[in-house]
Amino acid sequence: KRKLIDAHIKHGCPNQKIECEECHQQILRGNAKQHLETCQEVIIECQQCKSKFKRKDEAQHNCVQSLLKIIEDLKIDQ
Repeated sequence: KRKLIDAHIKHGCPNQKIECEECHQQILRGNAKQHLETCQEVIIECQQCKSKFKRKDEAQHNCVQSLLKIIEDLKIDQ
């Protein structure tokens, strides 16, 4: 019975505190999905230009600048 409880706590208990792999904040396992939808350290993709960046940088994102950087990087690689 103790093994079942230990396994529940380690692998499935929604009230168990875990560390977010992105921001390292302590969160409840049961809230992990909700947390990742707002976590500022999660990598997101711009729906317009497909650039990827952390959610916390979304307000500063500029599609034109991102695409110009991609073009410049392509020129350097040639």
